[in-house]
Amino acid sequence: MNKKELVQTAKQLIASPSCCPELKTVERQDYIFRVPSVEDARLKSIKLTEKGRTIMHEVLEARQKLLTQLKGDISDEDIRKFTAICDEMIHEFGDWRQDGKTL
Repeated sequence: MNKKELVQTAKQLIASPSCCPELKTVERQDYIFRVPSVEDARLKSIKLTEKGRTIMHEVLEARQKLLTQLKGDISDEDIRKFTAICDEMIHEFGDWRQDGKTL
């Protein structure tokens, strides 16, 4: 499983209410292991193996490298302003949606 496939599987796990098949796949590939709950036999915690932690760190490093490249010479202040404008637009769009308006 390459990094892209692992990220895609992680997204599916988060979005899927029934994620057992995906968990079994990732577990077979030695990225995670399950730990039974002491309080409730129906529950299990999902933990990363050493292999899982290694790939997680590689993905996070690649993400940080990409973000740094995307940022380029844009100042932190300009990024903060842009983010604030985007947040305001998202908020306004949400208000429009609640009022039944469309763009």
